[in-house]
Amino acid sequence: MSLDLWNVNNFIEHLIPGSLCAISLTTRSCSYWVTELAKIDSRLSVYFTAVAFLQIAYKSSRHGLSDELMDILATLLGQLNRRRYSNNFTSSLLLDKAAKLMKVVANKSRNTVQLIEIELSKAYLYRVLRCKDSDTNFIYCLANVYLAVLYYTRGQYQMAIDHCTL
Repeated sequence: MSLDLWNVNNFIEHLIPGSLCAISLTTRSCSYWVTELAKIDSRLSVYFTAVAFLQIAYKSSRHGLSDELMDILATLLGQLNRRRYSNNFTSSLLLDKAAKLMKVVANKSRNTVQLIEIELSKAYLYRVLRCKDSDTNFIYCLANVYLAVLYYTRGQYQMAIDHCTL
């Protein structure tokens, strides 16, 4: 039994990187992979997440961090609600995503995952400011306050002041 499990794990460890190169990763496929691999062995879902992070890093270094890659990152970090979202994000939905990520990193030591979550929160907040309905005072102010808090937590005080001023 353990030899069979070792063979399956060994096969999947080679299958994952090849599959991620061949197919385009989406939030839905990402959730599926993580769920199904965890049924075999929880370490496989961790391995998948690591390989997916590498793929996102590669893609973002070549083409920038797109909205789709941000959503995949958030899915990998386990912070998004697993329901399906449309591509028409409203500013309130983006604010909600940013707030959930901010709660995770509040009052915690800064490891790599928390730093990614902070940067992802900032990216969602900048998306809020680009939304058509972000021109309402409430949403605009709240997004800038959140950004100020995130910059402050990273020690980027001038950026925090700039967002408070806005």
